[in-house]
Amino acid sequence: MRPLLFRAYFALLAAALAGAPTAALSQAAPPTPVVPSVPPLAKTPVEAVRALLLAKKNDQAVALLQALADQNSAIAQRELGIFYLTGTHVPRDLAKGIALLQKAADQNDTQAQYNLAVVLASGAGGSPPDPARAFPLFQKAADGGRPEAQASLGLLYISGTGVSKDAPKGLDYLRRAAASGLAAAQHALATVYLQGTAGVRDLPGAVALFQKAIDQGFAPSQADLGLLYATGQGVPRDTAKGIALMKQAADQNNSQAQANLGALYLTGNGVGRDTARGLAWIRMAAARNNPQALFDLGVAAAGGIGTPQDLAGAMVFYRRSADLGYPRAMMNLGLALQNGMGIAKDAAKAATLFQKAAEMGLPEAKSSLGILLIAGVPGVPQDARRAASLLKEAATAGYAPAQSMLGALYLSGLGVEKDAAEGIAWTRRAADQNDSFAFKNLGVSYLNGVGVPRDEAKAVPWLQKAADAGNAEAQAMLGLLYRLGRGVGQDYAKALLLLTKSADQNFPRGLMNLAILYHDGLGVSKDPAKARALIEKAASLGDPEAKTALQSLEKK
Repeated sequence: MRPLLFRAYFALLAAALAGAPTAALSQAAPPTPVVPSVPPLAKTPVEAVRALLLAKKNDQAVALLQALADQNSAIAQRELGIFYLTGTHVPRDLAKGIALLQKAADQNDTQAQYNLAVVLASGAGGSPPDPARAFPLFQKAADGGRPEAQASLGLLYISGTGVSKDAPKGLDYLRRAAASGLAAAQHALATVYLQGTAGVRDLPGAVALFQKAIDQGFAPSQADLGLLYATGQGVPRDTAKGIALMKQAADQNNSQAQANLGALYLTGNGVGRDTARGLAWIRMAAARNNPQALFDLGVAAAGGIGTPQDLAGAMVFYRRSADLGYPRAMMNLGLALQNGMGIAKDAAKAATLFQKAAEMGLPEAKSSLGILLIAGVPGVPQDARRAASLLKEAATAGYAPAQSMLGALYLSGLGVEKDAAEGIAWTRRAADQNDSFAFKNLGVSYLNGVGVPRDEAKAVPWLQKAADAGNAEAQAMLGLLYRLGRGVGQDYAKALLLLTKSADQNFPRGLMNLAILYHDGLGVSKDPAKARALIEKAASLGDPEAKTALQSLEKK
């Protein structure tokens, strides 16, 4: 499930959980034998329970509910089940609460079916979320006319969570729920329109639905529409209006609004940059276990933003956020595991995290997993075909690094049928997004005549763009061209500058070509000792030519 859709789904579940404990007590009860403890003025057992609760006679109210539940009253079973799940008026007992809700649901009590589905889908019962088990309960409650169940069912169909994906069917359920006036359903449909996840992208419709939910005081819509106004996404930018909406939500303790405000102040996006203020908002949201806020605290700790740099601490925040299902945290934690930054290297664990984030639709995760599968590192067997498939998904979503890598696969025929024209097309798409590897790959293609006519002069501007972006390989190649005077006028000074930049990044070809300049005194005073040191460094990095050159030097 994509991140915004994921949030909309859990906004529905959160609304249900927040409103659950007393919802049933306002409904009429089915015929149920009245037990002796019913107050004489109460017309129904449910009214009796309500009266006892209002009189703060909680023990008597619970006893009455238990007696009614024992006599198979679905409403009593449902309400008492919620009491046990939430620890309201009784010690919290998740197993007993679920069992009571199940009894009521088995009697076709649609509220109980929905509440039990919420518990199963959200993992509120202490077990992992189980959308597949929740689905039939949502279905029964939805068929029974409950709009909150229709909304939840709609999101499950749209995302394919716990059921085969069916976007049109999901959209129909969601529209029916929103038409009932349920704020959480209006918010969910707005999110779907905003993302276009059901094949219908409707920004004006999304804004209108967010506003309808806001008119009912629905904080998640205040948070999301506020962010749209503050950043000008899909609406004319109105930072003041956006901040005001998010603060309204934050005042209701909406952690997403707090996280959004924190991110705006931290980055200075549309507001004056204020790191301390931003972190304060983010910490407030993180205290409520908001996954975005926990992720942002990880980013701050890793980068030393407003706080001392602490890579190990950043990993703690990333893990907490990832455990809550936040894909960007999975991505960053995976990269840390892949590279051994702040945590022990573990490519297999990194791949698992990339896979989870990829399943949530994050293009960067698909790309990173694809690259691991191409390399075939310990714990991750090489699988070029699967890698190509993942990279194509990410590339189609517009992720430039994936487009660049996919282009390279088509040019080489690795994991796909070799197709130079297709390779160049994908590479150009990445270059149009200023991807430095695409710049470099186009330069190489012109140098070698792969997919394009061989033309060293045309290679130079592409290599220059990549070199300017800090690409060490492009710096080494362009430095070599300047040394040899191929495609450009011979210029040892430029060669020295480029090769030094490449060597400073420990790129073996840069080190070796720079060694030649120092060995032969090209653009620099001869320095055989410096040349040898550069060759030794390249050899230590595994460069075979450097190792051969070093052996030759040792024989002299």
